[in-house]
Amino acid sequence: MQDRGNTMASHRYILQISMSPLLTTVARIHTESAMRIRIGLLLLLLPVCIAVTQAQHNETLREIVREKLRIDPALFEELLQRAAQSTAQATESTASPRATKSGVETVVSGDPLPESEVHAAINPLDPTNMVVSAMRLDGNNPMQALLCPIYFTRDGGNTWKKSTFRNLPTRPGSLVAGGGDPVFVYDANGTVYFSWINLYLSGMTLPLYMSIFWAYSTDGGENWLRADNDVLAEAEIMDLTRVVDAADKQWMAADRTNSPYRGRVYAAYLHAVNERMSIVLRRKLPQSLEFEIGEVRVSTPDLAFAQFTSIDVDADGGVHVIYLGSVDQRQYALYHALSTDGGASFAAPVKITDVVIPKWSEQDSQGTIEGLDHNRVYPCPHVALDRSSSSTRGRVHVVWSGTGITEKRSSGADIYHVWSDDRGASWSQPRVVNDDTALGNADQFHPSMAVGDDGTLAVTWYDRRDDAANMSARYTIAVSRDGGASFSPSTPVAAAAMDIALAGQRNNEFSIGEYTQVLLSGSTAIPFWADGRSNDGDIDVYSARIDVNTLSVERSGALSADFRLDAAQPNPFTESTMLSFHSERPRQFRLTLLDMLGRTVRELYNELAPAGETRLRLDARDLPSGSYTLLLLSDGAYASRSVVLIR
Repeated sequence: MQDRGNTMASHRYILQISMSPLLTTVARIHTESAMRIRIGLLLLLLPVCIAVTQAQHNETLREIVREKLRIDPALFEELLQRAAQSTAQATESTASPRATKSGVETVVSGDPLPESEVHAAINPLDPTNMVVSAMRLDGNNPMQALLCPIYFTRDGGNTWKKSTFRNLPTRPGSLVAGGGDPVFVYDANGTVYFSWINLYLSGMTLPLYMSIFWAYSTDGGENWLRADNDVLAEAEIMDLTRVVDAADKQWMAADRTNSPYRGRVYAAYLHAVNERMSIVLRRKLPQSLEFEIGEVRVSTPDLAFAQFTSIDVDADGGVHVIYLGSVDQRQYALYHALSTDGGASFAAPVKITDVVIPKWSEQDSQGTIEGLDHNRVYPCPHVALDRSSSSTRGRVHVVWSGTGITEKRSSGADIYHVWSDDRGASWSQPRVVNDDTALGNADQFHPSMAVGDDGTLAVTWYDRRDDAANMSARYTIAVSRDGGASFSPSTPVAAAAMDIALAGQRNNEFSIGEYTQVLLSGSTAIPFWADGRSNDGDIDVYSARIDVNTLSVERSGALSADFRLDAAQPNPFTESTMLSFHSERPRQFRLTLLDMLGRTVRELYNELAPAGETRLRLDARDLPSGSYTLLLLSDGAYASRSVVLIR
């Protein structure tokens, strides 16, 4: 397998039963310990049968399938025997989850099996009604179907219940081999739509079906219905040595505006046909019970790679789709495409910006995010539209994770943000959202984003700045009230950190997946994320409620160019720590200490500082333990650092 990220086109499926005739000659292993062999061994065995001279497109598509065929092929015959002895795959409990609360946090699922790759949605007609799902996998039981259980609430998240719905294929005799990518959207009438991907066999022989399914609920997520045609896209894989078709990474949006297209539901996804990767869209009209049959092309045919869609609708009914693309699978860029006719057609895509992605881009081919399987390192781009009545109405926001724009800028990944005020025709210069850029090597990744009814922008991500070893991460938020021109200090919403390297112990190193979700309801941000803070492989769906008005200290202007805030010494600390900052000229400075909600705890310095170094001691004997932010402001510029107080 190539070490380059350009072959890592898909990312979340895990084969639970291997079926390829190519593997039937591999010797059986009858020991129970073999069941726990890292499924990545197959990635090493399959390429033996693959000619190195095959086309680049085919190599990328084969990688999509390889990412799903992740069980040791030596178990093939044994698993077939087990499957033949069972008339149905293992069932699951439908009992309500053990939802618990701690401070602002809620453990939504409490499932004994690890759950990762979280998506959620909120009802526009009833903000107390939300749904959330995650990919659940028992890495020690290949016969257990990979599922995406659905949890719903009707009281704003105080209590959660589990739907009885099972996201399995309806084809007779189906044997589920993998799946993932749970995605929700509510339409204008409060009906919620759910889409997911199944990788499965019909019987015990090829083809291997790779299908994007959908269902809907009219009662807030408790009960679900499936249309006669419940397949958005499907690929049939007949030969694992030459994969030509694939369907992957769908995303959904709905028109809830007063435009002529109100009530339409859209799904954008990758559909590769005859080795050509394309981003396409299907739509469901409000008077129809099913999605229209035809696909509308979004991307241009000249791309060697296209993947990772995100979609939203503006206040006038315009459909905005972004995606990652490359013409040579060495240099990558984000693209934006707009439909002004309700998804019937798209204008020529516009390149938003070049991006540098660890492992993928030529500029950072050796980079990675430590602790994550290299197949989990993705830019995770998100688009969100400002449909408010504020001065930023109509602004198109895009965020992603990367290590630079045209060249590698740091050894750690950051969260980048751009916007457009002309529906994607032109874009602002990318800026970093997280405020620890002076550290350089701390990773920030897996962003999500939402825009509120008043134009407030919330961005969330996993953040490692508090760990000098750059391993443990906490889910973190920053908000902007000026359309992205400035952001509040990065504020942890997770009460505890998790070691990413340990989170995947029980789900075959899938770990936390690649996706999270943040919602906005009035002044409340509601993030959802996968959290494995126990560091034993148990991963649960967490949520929190954050009053964005408490994130009151706004960063004014840009990162400092002629002053810096040094790392505290020591950090973490028990009682006190030394602080220092440097300035190239005399200037007025204000240094404040903020708590994890962005509230000012103490003003540490507010006077004219000379050129050179200024030192002071932070005495924190009267403060509770926890994570704090140091914010240094001067003349509209800022610098910040995180400190951790331990008792």
